[in-house]
Parts: sequence; structure tokens; C-alpha cells
Amino acid sequence: MTLLKAGAGTGPILNDGLPVFHTTHSNIAAAGAAIGDATLTVARVAMRKQTGLAGGIVSVTPRFLIVPPDLEVIAEKWV
Repeated sequence: MTLLKAGAGTGPILNDGLPVFHTTHSNIAAAGAAIGDATLTVARVAMRKQTGLAGGIVSVTPRFLIVPPDLEVIAEKWV
């Protein structure tokens, strides 16, 4: 959990000088959006198409939907 909190939630800095979660790594949205069918689909597809360091698809399967306390009830409806 400490690693996820590093860099104000973007994770530790990698060898490329960018944090783990960065738009350049295609693992974070450029902007936030409301939770819904369309946004969760986009997020899930992006995770499944995530590439590893060698350039191959790692096919990440999402297990958690992390939201701030204000969105907890809304998020629970989608989970």
C-alpha cells in the first residue's frame, strides 16, 4: 500500500523518470470521468491491453475499484 501512496498516488519513479501510474505508460486516464458502463469499459480495455517492459501484452485483470469516500456508494453499485 505504501508504494501506491508514493508520489501522491502515482507510485514510485521508474527508470524512465516517470511514476508507475502515468499517461505515458497508458495506465492512467488523462482526465477523470463519472463511473458508468462506458468509463468502466474503457478502463478495463486499457488494463487488458497494458504492455510490459518487453513490449508484450500483460493482460491485467482488474480486481479493485479504488475511489474516494464520496464515491463509495456509487462504486459499490458497479461492483
